[in-house]
Amino acid sequence: MDDADAPCLDSELPCDACNYGNARRCPVRLDPEYRSYILALRTSRHLFQQEGEARRQRLVEILRRHRAPLHYQMAHRIYMRRYEDLPISDHAVYAILASHPDVEPLGGGVYKVRHANR
Repeated sequence: MDDADAPCLDSELPCDACNYGNARRCPVRLDPEYRSYILALRTSRHLFQQEGEARRQRLVEILRRHRAPLHYQMAHRIYMRRYEDLPISDHAVYAILASHPDVEPLGGGVYKVRHANR
């Protein structure tokens, strides 16, 4: 098997930086079943990241459209009515709003968009 066959080589971590330490005995390179498992994990992670970004964008858009500050639980209710395809918990809404750079906390779980004209 040459280096081009190892799926981990097209990731952010090349073999020489791998913790395994021996590319000739690397289980990812040598075991097709393990290799397919790693590829499936990578795909799942990518989808998870895309869904997280979609949730963040949708929540900020809810705040922008509402134009008035919203309590995170109200933002959650609006989100769940509009976006049944990608559900989210109220705790996740709180965490996203509390950490988003475009969202300003006003206290008591109430948030508004920092730049409403964006």
